[in-house]
Amino acid sequence: MTDEQVVAEVARTFFEAIIEKDFDKAGLMWSGAPGAIIEKFFVGANAVKIISVGEPRPNPDPDTTSMIGSCKVLLEFEGQYFEIDAHWIHVRRISTQPDRWTISGLGSRVQPVE
Repeated sequence: MTDEQVVAEVARTFFEAIIEKDFDKAGLMWSGAPGAIIEKFFVGANAVKIISVGEPRPNPDPDTTSMIGSCKVLLEFEGQYFEIDAHWIHVRRISTQPDRWTISGLGSRVQPVE
């Protein structure tokens, strides 16, 4: 797989774990964070489905080797639907295990679905 394909797969697999409510798996993918922290990040919202996975791109910061992935996900919270646009998913190789990748940060926007 190319680096770009790996980054897209990491983003997809992370949100698939969120949809399945496997927060421990999602936490392992996010720099080994405890699943309870990942669960709190979603504050009771239910991830319903992945809408799209964007094209990965290099991080514009020349001091990092991470790449940027993106993913749009449909969420439900208290009967209302929202789209989360995770447009800045930092994905990088694990320095001690260069064949493994991890999420090291995420920037997102959330908006109601009408």
